[in-house]
Amino acid sequence: LALLNQLPLDVMKIDRSLLLASEGSGRMRIVLEQMIALGHALDMHVICEGIETEEQEQMLISCGCEYGQGYLYGKPMPEAEFSNFLEQHT
Repeated sequence: LALLNQLPLDVMKIDRSLLLASEGSGRMRIVLEQMIALGHALDMHVICEGIETEEQEQMLISCGCEYGQGYLYGKPMPEAEFSNFLEQHT
């Protein structure tokens, strides 16, 4: 947390493990919500990784998380496939 004051950060990335822990624990859900709020209070974009289900996506949205990545949106793919994917989804 001390690095938040020392480094010029503009994005906070939340690890998948915090997302998973938040699904089964009210306490961890509070931690997740407060991490997202902290990022916003520091004028950071907040992204969560490891989103695999629509339920996880909805939970993050309800917590105020604005960006996400994970298998729900797309699996790792070769560059050529990614170019096609972008053309179809933009």
